[in-house]
Amino acid sequence: MASLDRFIEWFHSGYDEDFEKVLKVFKRTRNFLKLVASRKMQDKIDIGYIPNREFKNDPELFNYLGENGFLDNVSYTNIYEEQKNYYLLWLIEKDQTEGLKFICDNILSDVEIRSDGYWLKLAGREELAEFFRSYSRETSPEDIAKQVFSEEGLDYGRFWDTSDDVYVDVIETLDGANTEILKKYIIRHIGNQDLNIENYSADFFHELMKSQGREDFFQITDNDVKNLIDDFFNC
Repeated sequence: MASLDRFIEWFHSGYDEDFEKVLKVFKRTRNFLKLVASRKMQDKIDIGYIPNREFKNDPELFNYLGENGFLDNVSYTNIYEEQKNYYLLWLIEKDQTEGLKFICDNILSDVEIRSDGYWLKLAGREELAEFFRSYSRETSPEDIAKQVFSEEGLDYGRFWDTSDDVYVDVIETLDGANTEILKKYIIRHIGNQDLNIENYSADFFHELMKSQGREDFFQITDNDVKNLIDDFFNC
């Protein structure tokens, strides 16, 4: 059988046929690396020459590299691109806190670690638009979000044909079933709780507050919400 140095040479040749010579004898990459480790020759191995298929065939192979000294002199910056994800997963599995800290400090420029967790750090609010869906040929949610979050704000001229009276164009068109859904929605979100009259200018709310014999605050009950909607319908 060829010497270990010869197998290491084939391992680093970059040719599939030479790598197959190694596998023909050792069957698995890990078996070859075990012999290397037993001879304390880990520093002679460049893990970048391990084909990606070997990591897929042996999911724990990268952990083995880390546990047996093959990664002692390896850093993220000089590791091969195809193996960087394996390296990061190994860091997290070894020590989740330190692994995530390394990722946030060295790879993700927009994540900040605080005492209560991980926070997204943005250069500007318009970057939030990336979280909205994008279309290629028509106005998309991402396009609208970019305008909303921009310094200039939304160009309302593009929406000239939308409603300027929500009660006439939306509420009046509801049928009986949808009106009931609206009533339940109002009660669920603002019903049966104190509301400050300063936030409500319509006469209906001022009359409601007086009928409840209160000052500054009022509540909307199940009966009130029916009158509220009927009041808008009869404006």
